[in-house]
Amino acid sequence: MHPQICVPPSMQNIYERFHYAPAVRIGPWVTCAGQVGRDAEMRVVEDLEAQIVQAWENVRTVLASAGAGFEHVYAMTTYHAYPVSACTLLRGERPLHPAQKPTTGMDGCGCDRADFSGPGG
Repeated sequence: MHPQICVPPSMQNIYERFHYAPAVRIGPWVTCAGQVGRDAEMRVVEDLEAQIVQAWENVRTVLASAGAGFEHVYAMTTYHAYPVSACTLLRGERPLHPAQKPTTGMDGCGCDRADFSGPGG
């Protein structure tokens, strides 16, 4: 099996400028690179919740470029550069794949705590 680089049209500029492949598919397996809440023009979305939603939209776009969707995801890890409420994170995620509940690892990077406040947190 040979690796297939998966680059959605909206991320072609990232691939060309930074040699950053959003995903690689090998046979039935797809590994996605990290996604952030930025638009196709490389502008980071300012509002936190909108940024989270945009990051999930970017994940969906990358998965689609590999012929997959959230229904194929079985595990993911999220990293955060600042404290973020898990409820805020999941509010952004849930509309994109409401029935799918992959195993999610949340790690706080560069912060002294992760904020899991909110209902059930």
